[in-house]
Amino acid sequence: MLNGESWFVAQDVCAALQIQNVTQSIEKLDDDERSMFNIGLSHRDMFDNRVQQINIISESGMFTLVLRYRDAVKQGTLPHRFRKWVTNEVLPSIRKTGSYGHRKPKTLGDLTGTAATAELAALVDKLQRIIHEGEFIPAGSRRNYSLPANRKHEQTIIRDFLTKDESSTILMLLAWLRADGFDMTAAEREIDVIRGYVGSMRRSMGNIQTHAQYIDHAVRVVN
Repeated sequence: MLNGESWFVAQDVCAALQIQNVTQSIEKLDDDERSMFNIGLSHRDMFDNRVQQINIISESGMFTLVLRYRDAVKQGTLPHRFRKWVTNEVLPSIRKTGSYGHRKPKTLGDLTGTAATAELAALVDKLQRIIHEGEFIPAGSRRNYSLPANRKHEQTIIRDFLTKDESSTILMLLAWLRADGFDMTAAEREIDVIRGYVGSMRRSMGNIQTHAQYIDHAVRVVN
């Protein structure tokens, strides 16, 4: 707890989600969702003696990290189960009734297979506060999806799109909509098809360029 608010060790959250690059993942969070924590003597026994500071993320940052994680669309994974639970059960209930009633302890405990029932119940309460504070769409309101023009180079746009980089504008928009409880399956499928086609065309253009360079070199040698 910091100033009465719950913060989580970024390394622990990323380990649970099987995210390898902790630093890169939390850099995509808002400034008020991440911070550095000086371990100090009181927490020294919990960490390696060489570690002086650790990355920590807020409640909102933790939810953002989980819901934006690309494995959240892979069936059978923890991020996928968490996302489905939030978007199919928690969010609709909050929008309809203004709250979410906790299920039986066994059901909640089975959600992750490891988390305690009390911890999951607390997560629901935190999620409800985040939703009502505007992180997600509350009942009867619309979220402002603002994505102003940027100076990103065309090659960078294509690269981010093909590699499913989270900085891709279109993928970011889909992530926002998905996090707000919208079913984006059809849109995601179309994007996957387009990505495959663009990737194929890019490889073909690369092969043509390589072949052209080979011919040009051969002609120069002959001459």
